[in-house]
Amino acid sequence: MNGTGPGSPPAPPPAGEPARRTVLALGSNLGDRLATLQGGVEALLGPPGPGSSGLGSSGPGSSGLALVALSPVYETVPVGGPPQPEYLNAVLIAETTLPATALLRRVQAVEAAFGRVRQEVWGPRTLDVDVIVTVTW
Repeated sequence: MNGTGPGSPPAPPPAGEPARRTVLALGSNLGDRLATLQGGVEALLGPPGPGSSGLGSSGPGSSGLALVALSPVYETVPVGGPPQPEYLNAVLIAETTLPATALLRRVQAVEAAFGRVRQEVWGPRTLDVDVIVTVTW
């Protein structure tokens, strides 16, 4: 698959679409943290699920996200919030043609698919995906 392995060139954007790179930070501290992180990466890069309004159909691949790089997984202690288990974290860099709002909807849909519930600020979570930055190049 073009643009999905480290060192592979990203898929070119569709004609007329600007290429953008985005940095996504993923974290999990509930349940099977490693399986959740791996599933989150696969869900972000795979085809959009039901109810996603076809997000990703206009970008690289069917997801709208093409893998550029993926960090190792690190275990970190929670900062702030209630007492909770340690996190596993990773960072993903992807190429995308998704507009910012579509990218946000995409990551929130993936969080929801993994049982993310927003009840407490800085509380524990099954999967957290933060959009750190998106730049046009």
